[in-house]
Amino acid sequence: MSHQIGGLPTPTDDYTNQQEQILVRTKVNLSTTYPFISYMLMNTKMHFTWDIPTACATTQGGNKIYWNPEFLTEKLTESSHRAFVMAHELMHIFLEHMDRAHRKNYNPIIWNYATDYWINYALCQLQSNKIAMPEFGLYDEELGQFDSADEIYYNLLDDAKNSISQALKNLGEPVED
Repeated sequence: MSHQIGGLPTPTDDYTNQQEQILVRTKVNLSTTYPFISYMLMNTKMHFTWDIPTACATTQGGNKIYWNPEFLTEKLTESSHRAFVMAHELMHIFLEHMDRAHRKNYNPIIWNYATDYWINYALCQLQSNKIAMPEFGLYDEELGQFDSADEIYYNLLDDAKNSISQALKNLGEPVED
């Protein structure tokens, strides 16, 4: 899952009614399966955008999740995968991951990996046929055992001997020397 690190994506009207209905069905299915998620969904707006390859969450200007229309329909072909990604993005918002990264001056890319590992592990523990992590989701059983994304963040840095550029390399991210 992708997360916007700079400015906000530009919403688009270039999506189909089918794509909009998929989001509505996903919201309903999540709400009825996990009532605690209903509150989060009622307080989060959904937008389509072509500015990102997958989906991203933000709290800038209110709680929002942005979806690439093709990602929603072509990569997330199973309803359980769409539910997982929606719940994943909601967790970023309601666990205040964007604000915490800023407050603690975390590297945003390493922090995104840490939060993704933690969220995906937590969601996989729900063990339901209504929600399933897509194959491309980040999952590490050992990292998931940590109590927080903050602990995972520091573990990723420790593995890289506190070098941000080495941590990024370890995660497969391009690094300018």
